[in-house]
Amino acid sequence: MYILIYLNYIYKLFVVNKMKIRYNAINFVLREGTLLDKLRLYYLLEGVLKSEYLVSIESIKKLQNKDGGWPLNDKIGSPSSVYETNKKISLFLELNIVDTSILSAVKWLINIQNQDGSWHEKAIFLPILRESNESFRREYTIWLTGNIIRTLTRIKIDKKKEESIRKGINYIRAMTHEKEIFYSSPENIWCSLSALSLFGYPRTDPLVEKLIEYLEVLFLSKISKNKNYLLSPSKLCWMLDCLADTNWSSDEKLVRQGLSLLLELQTREGGWLNDLGYVDAKLTVDILYVLKKFNLFP
Repeated sequence: MYILIYLNYIYKLFVVNKMKIRYNAINFVLREGTLLDKLRLYYLLEGVLKSEYLVSIESIKKLQNKDGGWPLNDKIGSPSSVYETNKKISLFLELNIVDTSILSAVKWLINIQNQDGSWHEKAIFLPILRESNESFRREYTIWLTGNIIRTLTRIKIDKKKEESIRKGINYIRAMTHEKEIFYSSPENIWCSLSALSLFGYPRTDPLVEKLIEYLEVLFLSKISKNKNYLLSPSKLCWMLDCLADTNWSSDEKLVRQGLSLLLELQTREGGWLNDLGYVDAKLTVDILYVLKKFNLFP
């Protein structure tokens, strides 16, 4: 009898609660999301691209510049932005759309890669890069390079792409202290760890081991000392998305703690707050994608 009561409690605590979180998030996106948000949501849930929402994809394609890139913030007539182009490629790959527009964007990214293997954004797009010091510009370059590597590894690799990714990986590995700890912020380390893992470096690689150890100490110790540390849903989503690339399971402490914090931050509306302080349908879809990667939802 007591065993049945306990099992019923466990069922309600975990299964019912997960279903409620999922249900509330889906309803929020359907109420407040854009056509693109809804297209991504249905693809996540059903694996199909709903025809009534495909106009959002066609609108994005129309903004593509002749060189293959996309202008920052979709500003028509502006030069192509490395960040925006990579973001668009990643979106299309998420939806399993690989066509000539994506291939030309990939070609553009590879052609503008720096000799040292990095990618950087022109200061014309981000005034903060002009005003910031060398350390900040380096951190942004590491972050951007790691992001592009994560994207390129998801495309069918040919010799030119593989060489481009290898150069980027070598750049990231070079951006370390003598103790093999990145100069950069936690966000950069998550991204770089993901890039290294996707390129084939195992968790037994000395640098990868050091990065994991650093992240565990940094994240878990800060959480225990300061409840406000890294509680941004977007940062937690970013961390977990990167860790998913390393094939970490939801049973590992760092992932388990991150997932727990993320679920706690769901609002009454069903979505999650972005860094500007309002409940964001796009971020909510991003989080649902991450939760599915850890098999948290069917």
